[in-house]
Amino acid sequence: MKTTKHAGGRPRTLAVSPLGQRIEAAAKRRKMTRDEVAVAAGLSAPTLHLICTGKIRDPKTSTLVAIATALGIPVTRLLAPSPASRSA
Repeated sequence: MKTTKHAGGRPRTLAVSPLGQRIEAAAKRRKMTRDEVAVAAGLSAPTLHLICTGKIRDPKTSTLVAIATALGIPVTRLLAPSPASRSA
């Protein structure tokens, strides 16, 4: 989880879904911000935010392909189960 500050200076925690974690990890490796990924994928920043936080639980395949292409990774990397869920 990430911690940011509200306009009033109070901290808040942003939950990131497993898909969001994979997107953010790939973006970090490419030295891209979430906004840069959104632009490169042809998405709005709020849409990518909703995907990363899990508010959009089942994004379209074409959206996932666009995100993966923007990040220079195969779409299967975005869909791979997290290491914690593999051992369950």
